[in-house]
Amino acid sequence: MEQVLYERPREKLRYRGARFLTTTELLQVIIGSGTARVSGAKLARKVEKYIATEEVGYETLVTINGIGHAKACQILASLELGRRLEGAYADRGGVSTDVMAGVTKEIFDGYLHQAAVNGAGTLTCYWFDGSGAVIDSKGYAVHKNEHGTVLAKRIFVDVLAVSAQSLLVFYPSTDKNGVPTAQEMAFVRHLYDAACYFQVHLREVYGVYRKGYVGWKKEVI
Repeated sequence: MEQVLYERPREKLRYRGARFLTTTELLQVIIGSGTARVSGAKLARKVEKYIATEEVGYETLVTINGIGHAKACQILASLELGRRLEGAYADRGGVSTDVMAGVTKEIFDGYLHQAAVNGAGTLTCYWFDGSGAVIDSKGYAVHKNEHGTVLAKRIFVDVLAVSAQSLLVFYPSTDKNGVPTAQEMAFVRHLYDAACYFQVHLREVYGVYRKGYVGWKKEVI
């Protein structure tokens, strides 16, 4: 795959497509340039906070320093367009409310099949674009003596190669109840640290065992 270098959201959109942009980057494209005192990127982050916490209206947006009448109208029109097209987009294979449940079940069924065949465990990673749709998935052999940082590095080399905005990881637990070992706990920490460093959202790390799966949260371990 040819690697394309870009820095700004517009260039990223041009070369990779709109679905690879985060919400902040999409807002930055909509807002355009900022002001002499506030950059477009900073304005986009402020607007995203409002969108995530409350129903955004015209009067709310124009209180943000740097968002005037024109930018407020652009943002509101874009949000309304997104709401109206949400159903149609889902029908074309976009984000579904139960996509996570479907992906989780698919991985669990695959794990059971693999265990029945050869008993070998494989870590599986799902990658998502900026809209939350699945880009692709890949299996990684888990070596007993491999350090957690090495495995996390292998995963993130591929995450960055496909420009994924988020990922979901399924780890073959060595415990019959899915309780992580010290080595597995260390790996999860390395994974979350790498996600933070590269600004990629780690949706969840699941420990998969024969009877089910359990979330391995960094804050829990």
